[in-house]
Amino acid sequence: MPPCSPPIEPSPSAEPPAAAAGSLSLGGDDAKGDGISENSEEINIADMTNMCEGEESTADEDLAQPQPWYVIWSKLDRRVVSNALAAAGASIADPLMSLVDTAFVSKLGLVQLAALGPNTAMFNVIFFISFMAMAVVTTDQVASANAKKDRRGVGRAVFTSVTTALAIGLACMAAICLFPEQILAGFQTNAEMMPFARVYAVIRGLSCPATLVMVACQASFLALLDLRTPLIVVVSAGLLNGILDPLMMFPQFLNLGIAGAAWATSLSQYVGAAIFVTLLYKRREEFGLDLALDEAFDRVRGAGKDASFLTKYLTLLPDLGWAAFLDRCKTLALRAVLILSTYTMASMAAANLGTIYIAAHQVIQQVQQLQLNVTWAFLSVGQTMTANVYGSQGAGPARNVANRVIFWGATVSAILGVVTWATRYVVPRLFIADPTVMGVLQTAMLPACVMLAFSWNNALEGCLLGADDQNYVVGTYPWAVGMGLAVLGASFKMGFGLRGIWWSLAVYYMALVAWFGSRFVVPMNKGNL
Repeated sequence: MPPCSPPIEPSPSAEPPAAAAGSLSLGGDDAKGDGISENSEEINIADMTNMCEGEESTADEDLAQPQPWYVIWSKLDRRVVSNALAAAGASIADPLMSLVDTAFVSKLGLVQLAALGPNTAMFNVIFFISFMAMAVVTTDQVASANAKKDRRGVGRAVFTSVTTALAIGLACMAAICLFPEQILAGFQTNAEMMPFARVYAVIRGLSCPATLVMVACQASFLALLDLRTPLIVVVSAGLLNGILDPLMMFPQFLNLGIAGAAWATSLSQYVGAAIFVTLLYKRREEFGLDLALDEAFDRVRGAGKDASFLTKYLTLLPDLGWAAFLDRCKTLALRAVLILSTYTMASMAAANLGTIYIAAHQVIQQVQQLQLNVTWAFLSVGQTMTANVYGSQGAGPARNVANRVIFWGATVSAILGVVTWATRYVVPRLFIADPTVMGVLQTAMLPACVMLAFSWNNALEGCLLGADDQNYVVGTYPWAVGMGLAVLGASFKMGFGLRGIWWSLAVYYMALVAWFGSRFVVPMNKGNL
């Protein structure tokens, strides 16, 4: 729903003029359209704002109130769960497409499946950095402006984010297409896998601009608490990828092999990005795009002049707050690099063990990645819900919201860990039938499930980010990553194989839960909440 204009603050004078009083006088015959009467009934603009927004502000204040410990399905709980479900669906774009590719590519052969391993690691670098840095900053800036009813600020933040996404996406695409073998070699791609990995990387690399634009658009919609639109767009793109994969890969149709899987993913990403941009343009008034364009154009070129959307956009670009946006992205990108260092080193260690081990690692990683998107959703929900309440009502109500987000994040993580362990002999067979790979894979299922059970670190992190505790969040990662890499190095040296690799990831997640959790419960380490 488009946001209403912000209410006018009432004047402190005893009998202010109607405009300054922040009220409109409607009544008698004048209410029928003949005019505005001074003796009419007054309707405060703040009440009109509540009416326009469906009284959402009052509802949000009620939701943020403390509740008894025994109440586990309050209105706030329902809001958290529904938002998390929608956010989970909206965050599965890249992992879902990779999972679909894994399922179909496994039918082509073991080497082709193994070739997806370094590609997954490489594209995770792009997706993680954009999601963990740019999406977080976008959500913060758009949500903050929206909470202040500053639609122009919302528009400026959206333009900044989408433009940055497009520029970085084009740079990534150029790098991958020009130097695929050099980049893949950095992810321990051996000579047996390189021909297949190179083909997939070059074609999939063409989708980088679309991937990052989708990330920026998702964050913009989520910041305005529109979780339904990203869910529909991303799931639609995933379904399209699933349809295109067999059509492009197998002999019955185009017979492009692993190249067909890459083309299916790239085309699906561009369709998703095009839908997002189209929706942003159609809802440009709601997102404040026109206000941002008109204000910048009138200030630079002069009021009263007309121009095209593109001309106004080019005028706006130099006026955007690039320094602040990129500075925050840089800080959070460091966090993303630290996160990726753990996953990348794990993939490199598996590749060094041989083709069978990297194939087994690839299957576990893809299964885990899809499930982790459910718990990652609590990062977005925690940041968005906590930020809105923290900015408008203060730390106390924000802590009440954070408590419920953390509770449901921990609950969902535990359920995912238990279910994955219970289905450890069933789900992997959807992706690989080779008995040797299955045997290696099963040795790592226990630590993989433990890692899932501790993935509620995302709920803790999201709530800390929503309470403007960014520096603590970023400062936590060097310690947690260091612990994970220490376990990885020791287990690799002692020959623990794939099991040791996944135990290092489990330790990394447990360290994050310990450090983030201490911010909420340890008095000496207490944060903003």
